[in-house]
Amino acid sequence: MKTVWLFAVGAMFASVAVGASNAEALHKRESAMACFARGTTDSWTSSAGLSNYSTTDNLTINCAVNDDDRFKKEDVATLNMHGYNGNSSTPIYAVACVSYYASNGGACGASSSAAGVGNYTLSPARTYWTSTYASDFGFVQLTLGTISGSSASSFRGFYISN
Repeated sequence: MKTVWLFAVGAMFASVAVGASNAEALHKRESAMACFARGTTDSWTSSAGLSNYSTTDNLTINCAVNDDDRFKKEDVATLNMHGYNGNSSTPIYAVACVSYYASNGGACGASSSAAGVGNYTLSPARTYWTSTYASDFGFVQLTLGTISGSSASSFRGFYISN
């Protein structure tokens, strides 16, 4: 009887220990340097990230959100996109999207925006980062407005956590 009781107590502690390791919080920071910029030839990379120096064209930036069996995009609870808005009249826009794995096309959630000059943190809706879209390829997209005076808008990168 004592052996059965010790076995039961040991099994209980082992299951708690195994369960605790699975509850570890995961997070990832991705630099804007790993992203793809399109829309203008006046984009620059620097310690500020990707910046738009165009006086006529917005800059659209796409960044892959690589998920795996340990950290899936549907487990993301926090998505923050960081940078600087140098244009007082043009907001920064950000969306979280997927490209479909089995067909051409994709979908994006509602956008988040930041107006006014200064640092920004945007948290767009992760509408399509659910288990329904687990096989699709996740990415984030950000649009920077044109340069205003000597202040260029920039994107530094994004942060995700579960």
